[in-house]
Amino acid sequence: MEKAWSDTHEADLLDSEAAHLSITSGNTQYYAGEARAWPQAAQSTPTSWMQHAHDLILVSEEQRRASCYLSDLVEKLLISTEKTIIAQKDRVNVALLKRLEEYEFEKQELISKLGRVIS
Repeated sequence: MEKAWSDTHEADLLDSEAAHLSITSGNTQYYAGEARAWPQAAQSTPTSWMQHAHDLILVSEEQRRASCYLSDLVEKLLISTEKTIIAQKDRVNVALLKRLEEYEFEKQELISKLGRVIS
């Protein structure tokens, strides 16, 4: 319980000391390890945060370019697929019309043979 009180007291002291600080305060200190994720073992300073923000912007621009490239690639693929499907449809239609003509010709021959057999 004494340790919890000590931690609470220390936190209150830090809060009261930090309440009047601003970005332009002269006694602002930076501690190592505050920016644990990036860069490794670095101090959290305005310069390091500016560099980190710049790096994030570069990464987002690269991802945007990659997204545009993929979008263009998908559009070209869809256009190519559309042309292929239309060409296949046209070939199927030509073959079907040819087969229908053959069917009509055979039908007419069978009708004429049937007419000769009956008469």
